[in-house]
Amino acid sequence: MQTTVTKENIEKFQSYGFVLTPVNKSSNPKLDKKPKTKKGKWSKDWTTEELLLSERLGVFHKDSKVFAIDPDDKSFLAHKFMQMLPPTFEIGKLVNGKVVNTQRIYRLPNDTKAKKFEYTCKRKGKIIELLPSTQSIIAGDRLILNNVEPVVADPIELTQHCRLIAVFTELLRHWPDKNKGQRDEAHLRLAGALVRDAEINLDDARKYVERLCYLTNDTEIKNRIEKLNYQKQQWDSNHDVAGLNSLSKYLNVNLPAFDIIKPDAIDEDKHYPITSFQEMVQTKYPEPKFMLDPIIREKTVTQISGDYGSGKSMTGMQMAVCFSSGLDFLHWKNRSAPRPVLYVEGEMPAVDIRERVLEMTESIIDPNSSEIIFRQDNLFILTLDDLDLAGFKFGFERLAVTNNEDGAAKGRLLIENTIKEIKERKGQYPVLFLDNISALCSIEENKSQDWSGLVNWFMRLKTMGVVIVYFHHTNKSNGSASGSNMALRLVDTHIILKKLAPDQKFELEGKSVQCSVNFDKCRNFGGSQSKPFILTFNRGKWAKYPMLTAIDWKILKYHNEGLSVEEMINEDKSLAKSTVYRRKAFMKREGIIKDDKKD
Repeated sequence: MQTTVTKENIEKFQSYGFVLTPVNKSSNPKLDKKPKTKKGKWSKDWTTEELLLSERLGVFHKDSKVFAIDPDDKSFLAHKFMQMLPPTFEIGKLVNGKVVNTQRIYRLPNDTKAKKFEYTCKRKGKIIELLPSTQSIIAGDRLILNNVEPVVADPIELTQHCRLIAVFTELLRHWPDKNKGQRDEAHLRLAGALVRDAEINLDDARKYVERLCYLTNDTEIKNRIEKLNYQKQQWDSNHDVAGLNSLSKYLNVNLPAFDIIKPDAIDEDKHYPITSFQEMVQTKYPEPKFMLDPIIREKTVTQISGDYGSGKSMTGMQMAVCFSSGLDFLHWKNRSAPRPVLYVEGEMPAVDIRERVLEMTESIIDPNSSEIIFRQDNLFILTLDDLDLAGFKFGFERLAVTNNEDGAAKGRLLIENTIKEIKERKGQYPVLFLDNISALCSIEENKSQDWSGLVNWFMRLKTMGVVIVYFHHTNKSNGSASGSNMALRLVDTHIILKKLAPDQKFELEGKSVQCSVNFDKCRNFGGSQSKPFILTFNRGKWAKYPMLTAIDWKILKYHNEGLSVEEMINEDKSLAKSTVYRRKAFMKREGIIKDDKKD
C-alpha cells in the first residue's frame, strides 16, 4: 500500500529531522519529480496545510543532513544487492505488481559531508548512485518499506558498497548457469580478481560472494568462500593467482565496473627517472629539515623503547609539547616552526594525560613577556575516554592484528583520516605519536609478518610527509626492544630509556623521572651526539647530565651526606684523594654538585 500524504505522516517525517517539500507529479519530464516553488523559487518553509495539498512529498537531503543510496538499474539487478547496506529508512515502489526497494536514506555524522557517486554502464545506463544534495520522494506514489529514523552512516563506507554493488550487478548479468564446472572455474577466477586486482577488505568480499551465490541459486557457498580464502593466502605468499583478465576471458565479457574498485591504475608508459651520478652531483636537492636537531628529521620514524617506569611516555609527551610550540628540548634544538601534533594514547585516562601535560608546561614561559608560549591549539590528544564520549564503545581499532590484515587496515584508516582532518584544520600534517604499540596492536611481536602491515603503513605516512614517533617496551632480560627486527628496519632513530638503579639516583624531592638515554640506532647522526646521558624530570623541569661511573655515584652519595674529601677517604679505603677531587670537580662543572662548603 502506497504511503499517503497525511498529517500523521508529515509529523512523523518531521520528527526524523526531514525538511519536507511538495513534489510535482507531471507528464512533463522537466517538471516531474521536481520540488514545487513559491514565487518561482524552491522553498523550505511549507506549512502542514500546504504540504497536505500535495500529491507527493519529498525530503531535501542537504537541509535534512541526509544522503540516499539509489539503485537506478533498469533491469533491477542492482536492487537485489540493496540488502547488503545497513538497515535504515527505506523507500520502494511497485513495478509490474512487485515491490522494489528504490532508496535507502541515511543520516550524515556530525560535521561530515558526502560526495556524489554514480556508476553508469555504457550499454545498460545508470546502475547506482549516492545522492548527497537532491531530494527523495517519500510519500504519494512511494512505499515506505522501513519507517524508522535514518541511521547514522559513513558516506565513504557506503560509497564503497555502491562500488561493490555495481561490480556484482555486472557479474550477476554474466554469471554462468548451474553447470558445476563452469561455476567452480568462475568463482576461482573471481576470488583471484578480488584479492589481486581490487582494493576491498576480505570481509566485504566474502559477503558479496555469498550474496552472488544466493541470487544464482548456488548452494555451495562454503566452497566459494574457501576459494576466496585460498586465493588470498596464495597472493599473500607471493604466489601468482588468476586475476581480472582471466575472469573476463572466462566469462567472455569486459567487466568495466572493476575499474572503480581497483587501486590507482598504473600508466604503462610511465617510468622511473634515470639519473646518473654526474647529474646527481649537479642537482639541487632540498635540504633535510630537522624537528629536533639532530635526532628527529622530517619524514622519519623514531622508536622510543623502555621498561615500565623508565619515563618513555613522559619523554615522548615533552617532545610532543615542544613540536607543537616550536620549542627546544634539552640540548636538542627545534629547527621547525610550531606544528600540529596528534598524540594517540592507548592506555592512560584523559584526566591523567591532562594533568601530566599541565605539569610539564607550567614552566614554559616566554622570557620577554612572562606569558606561556605553549601552543595548546596545536596539540591534539586522542584517548580511550575521548573515544567513549564520542560513541566509539569498542575503543581503538587495532593498527596491527595477527592473521587479520584487513581488520588492521580499518584501524590504520581511522588514524589516517584523523591525520587528514587535522591537516584540513591546521594546514599541515601533524607529527604522529603512538603510545604504545602493545596497547594499540594485537600481534605476536616476534613474528615479522605481524609487523609487516604496520611497517608498510609507516612507509606510506613517511612519503606523505608525516613524522612518526612510537613507543615500545623492552625485554626485561637484556633491555633491548621487544619483537622482530622487522620493526626496526624502517626506524631512523631508536632511543632506549633505562631506569637507574636505586643506588644510582639523584636525591630529588617529590616524584621524578630518572633514566639513562641510549641510542640503539641513529641513521643521521653519531659521534658525541649519540653518547648516552642521564635524563631527569622534577618539579616541571627537565635536566641532562653525563653518565656517571660507580665511583661517581659513591662520591655523590657521600657528598650528599655532608662528608668532606678526607672523611670520604677515611670511610672508603678504595677511594684515592686525587680521584675524589677530580671527580668532584667534574660533577661541579656538570651542575650535579652545586655546593661544596666543606671543601
